[in-house]
Amino acid sequence: MVIFGAGASYDSLARHPKGDVIRIPDPVGQWRPPLANQLFDPRFGPYIQEFPQMHAVIPELENPIGGVEAVLERFQSEAPEHPRRLNQLAAVRYYLQTMLSNCQSRWENQTRGVTNYKALLDRIEHRIRGDKLLVSFNHDTLLEEALTSTVGVKIEKMSDYVSSDYKVAKLHGSINWTHVVREPKFDLNGTEVDVAIRVIDKAPQLDINPTFDLASRTIRGRWGDHPIIPALSIPVANKSVYECPEEQHQVLTDSLPNIDKMVVIGWKGGEKRFLDSMTERMNKRVRVLVVSSSEGSASELIIKLQRSLGTGGDADFRAGKRGFSNTITSHEADEFLKTP
Repeated sequence: MVIFGAGASYDSLARHPKGDVIRIPDPVGQWRPPLANQLFDPRFGPYIQEFPQMHAVIPELENPIGGVEAVLERFQSEAPEHPRRLNQLAAVRYYLQTMLSNCQSRWENQTRGVTNYKALLDRIEHRIRGDKLLVSFNHDTLLEEALTSTVGVKIEKMSDYVSSDYKVAKLHGSINWTHVVREPKFDLNGTEVDVAIRVIDKAPQLDINPTFDLASRTIRGRWGDHPIIPALSIPVANKSVYECPEEQHQVLTDSLPNIDKMVVIGWKGGEKRFLDSMTERMNKRVRVLVVSSSEGSASELIIKLQRSLGTGGDADFRAGKRGFSNTITSHEADEFLKTP
């Protein structure tokens, strides 16, 4: 099993072991995939401008006390007494879909399509037989792009996520997933953003179809003759609700007892529901490589995982020396995968 957190996409460009970027001159440029606290950076101003219903809360999200996830969680908790929060949070969902889609397109152009996701899957393809479980907490589609070009798994319909030996669970949704809005009826004339604005204005009254549809990651507001809303979750501090099809959740649950190796990349371990599932069902003798921004932060997550999973001395935990890029270019991941 591989778990991808926000740090995996942030550090998705291959580097030299010393940390120097080898393919583009400015790795921290405008289109680098953002971490949670960077989601509302001023660099994304053009996309913020498109959704005026959330403008009132942007100052707080640009300078969040306790982090963006804590602020958004507070907004969610305030919604029952302050319904306007529902409009603001709906606008955030459209904004995230729009911003992350454009950010990814421009980032892939900068990297010429070369990412650490693809390099890691190539190593997995050569080292691991049988089913592989890929768990992503990211909204972007860098993983899907890697599956298609590296191992030939094409995601053309929702069932494709779990129909090959690469089982994928995107637990927080995706920029190319949508829900159809059943009620109320909307005027679908104008641009896609025009339709999205109308849907946001009616957020407290929406009747949303829970079924997930796979669409282009650039589609907003409407798809054919239907108004749609992005099927992705708001990033909050205490994540206990999944935004994914039940078949992905079921594959995750069924696969956990059979996991013998686990690679964790750029994940903070904040998803309680997922941790509870791992604690209940996962093989306690699993071998784990934890990759974070530094060996120190990886070691901190290892302590958290050991306490949560109750593995005692049975599991074998290793802390990566540095981030995703170093794990690829130093062959750290390959060495871990090929070890019996």
